[in-house]
Amino acid sequence: MTDSVRTVLVIDGAKAGNLPDDTNQVCLPFSHVSAQVLGKVLPELVILPLFGTGFDAIEALGLLERLGYRGAVLVRTPNLPNARLVERELAAVAPGLTVRLTGPASS
Repeated sequence: MTDSVRTVLVIDGAKAGNLPDDTNQVCLPFSHVSAQVLGKVLPELVILPLFGTGFDAIEALGLLERLGYRGAVLVRTPNLPNARLVERELAAVAPGLTVRLTGPASS
């Protein structure tokens, strides 16, 4: 999901993982995510934590979809006993987005 991405929006300090050197990373707190920011940054990928400071991935995915973002979202998670179930639940919240999970050891 990150191999050919050129612009990434990283929300709330989520670790971006191994991105190509020429990737433009824009890091913002969740409270600064807006339609104006998305229009200026034009991210191809958004990376966010499952649980952030004052928000969770469900809230963030809903906001991104309401703001018109239609790209890929990588949700950083702790080790989960049933990651696929969580991924399906998150994807159902924002059907217009491509949602994938990545744990702490993967990138």
